[in-house]
Amino acid sequence: MSQADHTPDREDAELVLDEINERAAEEALRLKEMADAHVTVVSKGPDSTLDAIRKILAMGGDRGIRICDDRLRGADVLTTANVLAAAVRTVEDVDLVLAGNATTDGQASAVPAVVADLLALPQLTHVRKLDVDVDVDAGRVRAERETDDGQTTLDAPLPALVGVTE
Repeated sequence: MSQADHTPDREDAELVLDEINERAAEEALRLKEMADAHVTVVSKGPDSTLDAIRKILAMGGDRGIRICDDRLRGADVLTTANVLAAAVRTVEDVDLVLAGNATTDGQASAVPAVVADLLALPQLTHVRKLDVDVDVDAGRVRAERETDDGQTTLDAPLPALVGVTE
């Protein structure tokens, strides 16, 4: 945390691809194999963010978009979501946006839901299991969310946003 302005200090931190966001990337790459999809990685952050993007590209991703602007240092949830939503809008023919529910530096767990709202997409958040039979041709996605009462099956029309958790 920056002492001067009380914002998260991400510039000096070594940002790596955390477990939850790596899982989102793995799900996207699995769908790529099944549905001949195109995977674009979008991330906002300092230079070290490039390592995470490069890792996903090495795993099979097709394109990477990194957003870096000194004015975004310490950005709050709404600003971060606005920036990420703007980047997603630059990608053609988006059927599904996959995101980690949280990051190791922010832990807000709200960014995917806000991005979905900004893009006017249905959202399936806190997903533990994405249905491997996502039927892009039928225009639907199904997922499972674990709750205190067991599991809930979520279903939404495409395009949609899915926020995965561990």
